[in-house]
Amino acid sequence: MAAPDVFFGALRAFATHMQPGAPSSEQIRRDRLRALLQHVTAHVPLYRDLYSAHKIDIDKIETADDLWRLPFVSKADYLRVGPAGYTDCGNEALNLYSQTTSGSVGRALTMYAQPKEAAVLHANLWSGWMHAGVSPNDRLLMMSAPYLAEEVEGFRTVFIPVQMSVDELVETFVNVRPTVIIGMVEAIALLSVELARRDIPERRDVRLLFAFGQTYSDQLRSMVKRGFEAETLTLYGSAEAGWLGYECEKHCGWHVPEGRVIVQIARTGQPNEPAAPNETGEVIITSLLRATTPFIRYRLFDAAALDPTPCSCGRTSPRIVNLEGRIQDFLVATNGHLVGPGAIAIDLTVHRPVVIDHRIVQEDRKRVQVSLVLDPNLPSVPPEEVVDLVRRHLGADVEVNVAVVDEIPREASGKRRRVFRTFDLPAV
Repeated sequence: MAAPDVFFGALRAFATHMQPGAPSSEQIRRDRLRALLQHVTAHVPLYRDLYSAHKIDIDKIETADDLWRLPFVSKADYLRVGPAGYTDCGNEALNLYSQTTSGSVGRALTMYAQPKEAAVLHANLWSGWMHAGVSPNDRLLMMSAPYLAEEVEGFRTVFIPVQMSVDELVETFVNVRPTVIIGMVEAIALLSVELARRDIPERRDVRLLFAFGQTYSDQLRSMVKRGFEAETLTLYGSAEAGWLGYECEKHCGWHVPEGRVIVQIARTGQPNEPAAPNETGEVIITSLLRATTPFIRYRLFDAAALDPTPCSCGRTSPRIVNLEGRIQDFLVATNGHLVGPGAIAIDLTVHRPVVIDHRIVQEDRKRVQVSLVLDPNLPSVPPEEVVDLVRRHLGADVEVNVAVVDEIPREASGKRRRVFRTFDLPAV
């Protein structure tokens, strides 16, 4: 790991800032935002040219609210200009640390960081579980996400790649006897079910679970509780900006680490229009930790809301609420209404234990492909029942093709996109 002294210094600071009663991060946020804007206009062509074209005076951008005056950017802008356009042109890429987005939605994006910057970003990652009391005394099982494979001095960690077989996974679990499990929520859920099925007693040693990467649905929650009695805290983040929110012990949203990231919620399809408090819209982020590959007013295409009221846990930071997953995963009914991916997935799976896995892909407004993995030991689900279910959500004249398959493949990131569409969101 690069710059361990920087890593542990940042980790201590980040963990302290997320505790109840911690002082406001407002001044830290202002200072970092001012430095970031000055840096990108001097060194990053994408932002220098964009702000020049819009005649932006960055000296007038001082607060998070002022950011609404800046134009937004998206992954498409980064892919268009390439690394030379979105990276600090004063740095040679060969001397930088690199990381890629998962690529679960479209092409992957490569991001760069200088050594000290990379150490701070890694500390930001670890702060996600350190704020809840994870210590060097714990035995940590890190699951699925490749960036969890990097070891940290003083902590006992074992990484589980997505390619590991179930038997190997269970054997590793028994040998490690973890007290904390960190990873993709789906991977934790599947492990839980398998440990319960085999009645592995070591599962009771687990005291904390940290789940991320997918909306924690009632179905996933039920699977996790089948094998584990530990408290589960979910995290919300992105590769571009790290953690955007931490769940606290009150389980009423995700606290935004304000000194590290600015989270804005715009009206759906209108990224320049702020949504009202608690109004669900598009998530737009500004990372205050990334300078080599900066992200300022960057559209994630996630859907959520922002609650500015203090939490009963004592923390005063705003909370991300109503997190509904990627807008890209919303389906579009024939009448133009958006359909949440959770609604149609729950309708398909609840009370149908025969459905082990599924994928629903909307190819255009009137054509949907449904792939099902079924339990051969249970009565099958009639295809016409699935067709009627999809049409109930999307419209009576939708063409629905149903196929029974042996397996739903994972994305390279370890995620499984179960419900999504392959065409652009219509104008709202």
